[in-house]
Amino acid sequence: MSDPWSCSPETVAFVAPGLVHRLGNAIFTVQGHAQLPDRPIPRDTVLAAANRGGRALAVARTLLGSTFEPPADPLELLEVLVDLTRIPFREAGHTLELTRGAAARTVDPGTFCPAIVEALRAFHEVLPRGQKGVLRIAVAADAGDLAVRIGYAAAAGELPFPLAIPELRQRLHQRLANRPRRPRLELAGAALELGFGGASAASAQA
Repeated sequence: MSDPWSCSPETVAFVAPGLVHRLGNAIFTVQGHAQLPDRPIPRDTVLAAANRGGRALAVARTLLGSTFEPPADPLELLEVLVDLTRIPFREAGHTLELTRGAAARTVDPGTFCPAIVEALRAFHEVLPRGQKGVLRIAVAADAGDLAVRIGYAAAAGELPFPLAIPELRQRLHQRLANRPRRPRLELAGAALELGFGGASAASAQA
């Protein structure tokens, strides 16, 4: 069963602009087609827009800790999470890139979504101001563990100001330390890895 976290108001505020943007796009799509009575409504387009809005709301509920969601595909959750957090990164001159591939297992949204958002928010807080860069997110999975790797690199032509790794570590430790079923956390250079499930995650909770 899911054991959801309840995220802080600061974390909810971090995703709020992206949530409003995603829901607004869904509403405008449905509304636009509904206002064209002389044309057939493209059922697939309208349903796809509604589904995108529904997935965003489901993720938002998990961040509020107010619901129990069934196990889900981590790549589908990451697609929504990247979309919900893209705006604050874009305003700071950074872009998010998600590497899509096959995930070997499902995850608990109540643990997975808040942990990823907390990690992204911590990155956003410590990224060098005035430096453009790319945050790359990738997933690796085996039978025992699923790892989400978040790496940062300055954009071409930018001065390579170092990432504040000690500050990133401290922020994440504070936000994840007392959480139920917290993920495994490893930092290496300008990359962070969160592990979900398996013996390594169980030992991290001990």
